[in-house]
Amino acid sequence: MVTAGETCDDGNTRDGDGCDHNCKPTGCGNGVVTTGEECDDGNTRDGDGCDHNCTFARCGNGVIDAELHEICDDGNTRDNDGCDSNCKPTGCGNGVLNPGEQCDDGNTDDGDGCDHNCTFARCGNGVIDTELHETCDDGNTDDGDGCDSNCTNPACGNHIKDPGEQCDDGNAVDGDGCDHNCKITGCGNGVVTAGEVCDLGADNSDTGICTTHCKRPACGDGFTQPSAGETCDPPSLSQDCPYTALDTPCMVCNATCHLIAGNVSFCGDGNIDLPFELCDDGVRNCGTCNSTCDVVTSRPATGLIFAAAGVAYRATGDTFTLSDGFTAVIFELTGNTAGNGHIKIAVADGDSAATVAGHIAETINSTNTLHITATPVGSGVTLANQRPNRVGNVTITDTVSTTDFAVDGMGGGLGGECTANQTCSQNIDCASNQCNLATHKCQ
Repeated sequence: MVTAGETCDDGNTRDGDGCDHNCKPTGCGNGVVTTGEECDDGNTRDGDGCDHNCTFARCGNGVIDAELHEICDDGNTRDNDGCDSNCKPTGCGNGVLNPGEQCDDGNTDDGDGCDHNCTFARCGNGVIDTELHETCDDGNTDDGDGCDSNCTNPACGNHIKDPGEQCDDGNAVDGDGCDHNCKITGCGNGVVTAGEVCDLGADNSDTGICTTHCKRPACGDGFTQPSAGETCDPPSLSQDCPYTALDTPCMVCNATCHLIAGNVSFCGDGNIDLPFELCDDGVRNCGTCNSTCDVVTSRPATGLIFAAAGVAYRATGDTFTLSDGFTAVIFELTGNTAGNGHIKIAVADGDSAATVAGHIAETINSTNTLHITATPVGSGVTLANQRPNRVGNVTITDTVSTTDFAVDGMGGGLGGECTANQTCSQNIDCASNQCNLATHKCQ
């Protein structure tokens, strides 16, 4: 029986049978949680913890709970269906990363790492990020389209080589390979850098105030400037004419950029001009060098003495005569006193041939009047005239009785055939061995 305060009474206190234990019809808002309800606070008001559909206040219960800062609630927590899992409409800035978004930090502020278009802050995302020092961003990283690949406006010094620029190193420093005008460091780019005195760019001229080498016009710059009185430029490295077989004159450029007669060099000038000449005695028809200055005709006379052992010599009478072409000396090999006018070479019966050869060389070398050098070699003695010409070609004679002793030479000397009044440059050019160095004539 329904009594006062009851809206139903089914004679029991079971819930969910149409009339719940509180004698109110089964349903949301009657204060009894029955099947299908999460909660029932006895009303159908939203925002009090149990919403009008008897679900706890939360995103995804189908009720827009303002106290939970919900903007929408489609009864689920799926994203990208118009109302995302955080009960905010699907879109950039709702804090949910949806397809097409690189990031979503829940706002549309730029400069916080995720820009208002839900792309990461970077050059080429279409957002000018000042914290990244961007001055433009056209959504791509192409150069030459008004906003370069580093998100700076096309200009010299932005580190991008734009049309009309030869280079761009991102600074306005000159002399570092790319100058402040975005041209490669070098003469002719209009910027004066190390090693340059001037640079007028395209106006550099070898006849103007700044040459194509970026120097002021001056003697030695390689450009002949008649207005400055120059007749040549640059000065010659040498004031000598090229070598010729004959006396051939030439003009050279001196240190003040004026043409002058050069120093000639030729066969017969008395100087050995390498690599063209092997010799040059200042004459072409006699002397110590041939007429084309490529064959040395100067050579000393040479000879040999083969010594015998000391026991082989007689007490007296074993002599040999040496001449250097001007002076002759008689040497006597003896253990006794040498004959009148002879120079003694001391020998003893016990001397070996090599010992005797040493005595012979020592005695010859100590004879100051004889211009012959003797060198002992085993049992022999080599001889060389100290004058390298043919004057010393004088045969060695001897009176030594033993056949173990022998002589050869002197011979083989070349040069020294210039006669009186012929041109000479040194004594050995002359047969007389006397060249007047004042007149360069043989005596």
